[in-house]
Amino acid sequence: MTKLLIKADDYGFTDSINCGILLAHKNGIVKNTGMMVNMPAAITGAKWIKDYPELCLGQHTNIVVGFPCADPKLIPGLLGEDGRFVSSKIRRAQLATGIDPFDEEELFIETNAQCERFIKLNGKLPEYIEGHAVGSPSFDRAIERVALKRGIRILPHHQPSTWVAPQFKNNNYDFYKTGRPLHEYFTKDFDFSADLILFIAHPGFVDQDLLKMSSLTLDRTLDYALFTDPIVIQFLKDKKIDLISFREV
Repeated sequence: MTKLLIKADDYGFTDSINCGILLAHKNGIVKNTGMMVNMPAAITGAKWIKDYPELCLGQHTNIVVGFPCADPKLIPGLLGEDGRFVSSKIRRAQLATGIDPFDEEELFIETNAQCERFIKLNGKLPEYIEGHAVGSPSFDRAIERVALKRGIRILPHHQPSTWVAPQFKNNNYDFYKTGRPLHEYFTKDFDFSADLILFIAHPGFVDQDLLKMSSLTLDRTLDYALFTDPIVIQFLKDKKIDLISFREV
């Protein structure tokens, strides 16, 4: 039986995203979400998610938006003059040159501080840990160090080689541009041939806070609509696709 693990990123980014993810779990097929603990909406997110104990909650380590959890004096290379993280747009441009712009020790300090913040908000360790928006060798190593220190599962860069992510060949955001019925992404285009499939998405709603901070906006509502589409839900049942959380792997 094919196992499908859907990971809904950016919980805690804004309250609109919190609402979208929780409803995509309650009314749809989402069983995992990663929290951005440094964002203000993580506070309400931590309160609301207590009503959904079956939703697996991880740490979506964020180093590109908002203020840090660590002492800014310890991580100057991660921050701009305003005290916020340097944006993902700038970081991606730096990474495109082939140079890793990060200091691993600063990344470790911030990743560990975000883990401490996660524990304070949620009263428990993250059920998995990974990174938001950008990836680099130093970021991977920092995440791995925190994970090994605390005994947390590492994802997605260290996922088992037997896992596949077919959306990178047939991207959901490219599909949305076609204007076809949403359910056809799963019912006609998606490759279910692997035993274990990781699907990364960003379901949510849109508010003014999100519009100020993110370029990924309306497509989040399409992720939500896809994951709560009755045709999709019934199709996955009929096809006997096993929807799982990280707790089951």
